[in-house]
Amino acid sequence: MGTEVFFVLFENHIFTYFVCLFISVILHLYLIKKYTNGITDPLFYNLIMTILANTIPIFLYWTGNISSNAFIYILIAEFMYWTGFILFTKHSFSFNGKILVDNHKAMDYIFFLFLSIYIVFKIIIYTTVGIPAFMGSRLEMYREAVGLGVFERLISFPIFYVITYSFYLIDKKKFLFWAYFAFIVHVIFSLLSGSKSTVLLLVFGYFTYTYIYKGKIVTLKSIAKYIPFLIMMPIINLILQSAALGWSEGFARLLMRFVANGDVYYMSFPNNNIEYVKIKNKFTYYFSNIMWPLRLVDLKDLDTVVGFQLTWIVYPSIYGAGFGPNTRNPVLGWVLYHWGGVIFCFIQGLITSFLMFRPVSILPKSLLTCIYAGYVYNLMLGFVTDSGLGMSSIFDVFLNTIILIVVYLFFNGPTIKLISRKNS
Repeated sequence: MGTEVFFVLFENHIFTYFVCLFISVILHLYLIKKYTNGITDPLFYNLIMTILANTIPIFLYWTGNISSNAFIYILIAEFMYWTGFILFTKHSFSFNGKILVDNHKAMDYIFFLFLSIYIVFKIIIYTTVGIPAFMGSRLEMYREAVGLGVFERLISFPIFYVITYSFYLIDKKKFLFWAYFAFIVHVIFSLLSGSKSTVLLLVFGYFTYTYIYKGKIVTLKSIAKYIPFLIMMPIINLILQSAALGWSEGFARLLMRFVANGDVYYMSFPNNNIEYVKIKNKFTYYFSNIMWPLRLVDLKDLDTVVGFQLTWIVYPSIYGAGFGPNTRNPVLGWVLYHWGGVIFCFIQGLITSFLMFRPVSILPKSLLTCIYAGYVYNLMLGFVTDSGLGMSSIFDVFLNTIILIVVYLFFNGPTIKLISRKNS
């Protein structure tokens, strides 16, 4: 089922859709109440997107567009994923028993360095490849300039650091101009990127500073005045994209992002399209986003991404296009192992929560390590949406961890001062 067909179905059964959405909310309410820490928590956002995604199979089953067998599999697979997820999930971030004494002078230097890198790399990307917001598909922007894609990986931590540290600067009333300048720069680049979610980095940076570092939960009331700004961002993105795509397609993409967040489900299971997706080497496919950046495998030898294959199956006229839906865990589980995908999803849940919480727990607490913990926490949530995205994030974390260590030692020097929390 293609997007156009789905939206015809949606328009003809709009009341049914909202009933299914309500059911999905109820099914996920426990996770939201038990395991999220305020509305700025990246996990809160991911669960909202999961609610929207999981509304789709309920809606498709209600309208008779997927089989009972497929529907039951999806329900069990999702249940097993979140069961595995909560086994390693913690209600609060924990560090070891030491405190790293921050060298704020060094951290100031890192802030200005990372802000400069962010601006320079983005300008290089936009002048060389183009501005994604004005492209037909921003996902294909590096197709003819693959080497430049590494710039996006190299700035994933620098911009997270800049945004989070800006909240610290504002809190301490220090370098206020540069803190607000960093916010403005990021908003501009977010609009030019064509992505509706990059502006959420402001929210996640705020979560990192207020909750992970200061231990305060952010309530809806405390940030109510900023909500209109966050709502305006996707609207402005729509206006920019309409210049390239036209209003109808631009609006359809915006609507699809929120209503049809689980587009992979309506492309996979109606008409049994999922059975036509072929993965020859399960191991290399799963680890491909780590293996090919390290040149352990050749990109041309890898199986085609599941989302791309589904797009070509549903839209044969655009065969070879480099875009498609995210492959949510139940879909990938079925492609790789059929009913064994239930176990696969459980393991995926374990992996997600383990990587979100456990590696950073060996670190001493400081502003620097809290920023790093927030970065890892945010990126590892990519496994919720797509294991390929999660694996790519592991490579990004590995790469940026090395950069952070080198840069910090350069500005701070080799001496690192640790104290016991009891003495702090």
